[in-house]
Amino acid sequence: MALHLVSVQPNIYVGSILALTSPVTLESRRVAAVVSLVSGPLPAAYQATLDRVKTRICHLHVDVEDEENVNILQYIELINAFIDDTTAAIDSENGPSVLIHCMAGISRSATVAIAYLMWKHQLDYETVFKSVKSQRTVISPNPAFVAQLRLYEQWQWVITGNPLYKLWLSDRIPRGSKVPLDVINSRYAKLKL
Repeated sequence: MALHLVSVQPNIYVGSILALTSPVTLESRRVAAVVSLVSGPLPAAYQATLDRVKTRICHLHVDVEDEENVNILQYIELINAFIDDTTAAIDSENGPSVLIHCMAGISRSATVAIAYLMWKHQLDYETVFKSVKSQRTVISPNPAFVAQLRLYEQWQWVITGNPLYKLWLSDRIPRGSKVPLDVINSRYAKLKL
């Protein structure tokens, strides 16, 4: 079970959906909240685990695909607040923990964990990526998510009310088509608040 969820900092775990197979593991790691980044509803077996522990665990399900045309930034502030609310009562390493998972624990969950840690500690993408990768070596956010995290850093971790985010949204390629990385990198990489 240890390979299905890994602590990337005290009280923050990143993993695959398989981390939900054991209520005992969730309890032993003091998981008080779960962020599920899965397209569509959770498969029944995993939802059953959450149902068994629902009196002890808060659950946020974000219906998101691991595709290069997905705007993952639109969810970041909600997820950050959810994680922060859960971990606010942390007594060093004895407080509640949060599990952030997607299907494989490689791209979506890593992206969200990195975004949270960047925001929480006001750190750059590279520093946080290396830190998370040192704990969970399989992470590999898709290239569009990486580009969005780099924008998030340049925008000083502000999305709501950010005119550059609004500009980025207005220039996005129509939904359902791939966002060319050269468009993201060349057009927005040098913009500053």
